[in-house]
Amino acid sequence: MLKKDGKYVECRTETGRKYYWDKKAQKSYWFKPGSDEDRLSKIMNKDIDGPPGANIVVLQVPQDWQEMNIYRHFSPFGELLSLRM
Repeated sequence: MLKKDGKYVECRTETGRKYYWDKKAQKSYWFKPGSDEDRLSKIMNKDIDGPPGANIVVLQVPQDWQEMNIYRHFSPFGELLSLRM
């Protein structure tokens, strides 16, 4: 166990991968619930369509961008239901 942050304890697996332990629910998570990483993991590659006209295609994204860059860039403008690269 590394750090206690209120409800969650930051831990490491035997191989050193970080995870979070919810003390109350007695569950573990790869990403801290509520973090950008947690929200992104829930929407990645889901086949969900928004209302008609709500889907967008973004071209000429910088080549070094990953899913998290896209999520952080567009999430301030509204809820992202799915994300595919």
